Amino acid sequence: METVKTWLREELFRYLAILTKLEEQRKAVDGDDEARLLAVIQEKSSLMAGIEKLERKIAGARKNFSAEEQKDAARHTGPLTAQIEDVLKKIIAREDACAEEIKKKQLKIQERMLQVKQGKTGLKGYGDRGKNKSWFSNNA
Repeated sequence: METVKTWLREELFRYLAILTKLEEQRKAVDGDDEARLLAVIQEKSSLMAGIEKLERKIAGARKNFSAEEQKDAARHTGPLTAQIEDVLKKIIAREDACAEEIKKKQLKIQERMLQVKQGKTGLKGYGDRGKNKSWFSNNA
C-alpha cells in the first residue's frame, strides 16, 4: 500500500512539473517562440510517458489487492488522488487557453494571407505593365 502512495506522490510531482511547463508553453506561444514551444512539448511528452508507466504500476498493484485492501487503499490515497485531480483540472484549463491563443494567431495569419492574395489579384488588373519587357526590337 505504501508503494502505491509513493507512486501516486511521484505522479503528482510529475503533473506539477507539467503545470510548470505549461507556463513556459504559454510564454512561448505569446512570444511566437516556435523552437521553445517545441522543446516544451517534448519535455511534457517525456513527463507524460513517465506518468503512464506509474499508472500501469499502480493499476497492476491494485489488481492484486483484495476487496478490503482496495477499500483501505482508496481511503488512504483519497486526499492524494484529490490533489492529482485538482492539478489535472488546472492542466486542462491551461492547455485549453494555449490552444485558444494558437487558434487566434492562426486566424490572424490566415487573414494576412488572404489580404496578400487579394493584393496580387488587384495588381493583375493593371495588365502586363509590371513585366520587364525588352525595349529593343527583335530586328536590332
